[in-house]
Amino acid sequence: MLIPRSIGVLVRSTSKVLQSVRTNSEKKPSKFNDLNSLCSQESTSSDGSLLAVPYKDFDVLISDIDEKELDEIGAANHIENLSIGSFSSTPFPVLGRVHGRNLRLMAPLVCQNVEAGNSKIFNVWFLVYCGSPYTCLTVKSLEKLVGHGFSHHLHNIAIQDPERYIECHISKAHFANVNILGMDAIQQLELSIDFNWKVSKNTFYLVRK
Repeated sequence: MLIPRSIGVLVRSTSKVLQSVRTNSEKKPSKFNDLNSLCSQESTSSDGSLLAVPYKDFDVLISDIDEKELDEIGAANHIENLSIGSFSSTPFPVLGRVHGRNLRLMAPLVCQNVEAGNSKIFNVWFLVYCGSPYTCLTVKSLEKLVGHGFSHHLHNIAIQDPERYIECHISKAHFANVNILGMDAIQQLELSIDFNWKVSKNTFYLVRK
């Protein structure tokens, strides 16, 4: 059977195109290799430093909690904010409150400045906020813990457990008036947030499992 010349030319041309496509797909451009390598390095970074948001760029809008609200929460729960406290031999669990229309998770935790000997221990009400990688204290809270006229932006604070120190930043910008217990502290203290909705819709526990 004779194949028309035009069809033979078309078949050979199609074959060359398919061969070229296979060759190009096997040879991925180097820039894509470099990009994949970079993404792999970032995703496997042991400390997450390549992916972390620097604190100077971090912000979150918390407009419903301020110093006055912290005082009211403390008074309502019989643990006054920034009152004298003490460490317990069993730091956890800690009973917290689901507060307000925005269902904020608020917990009273005892804090001590570990950068100075014999520092006083205070009860501090925190917003437990998993959306923050950082733990932060208001200026008012730091003035109680560290003293007036502090110049550092970072302070080592024992939070609830006197054996574990948490690096605390100064609350700023749109959350300047609220203490935040962030994921760094939750991780270091090995905490879970435990709800029992059948028992109470307004409470939770910070537990160490």
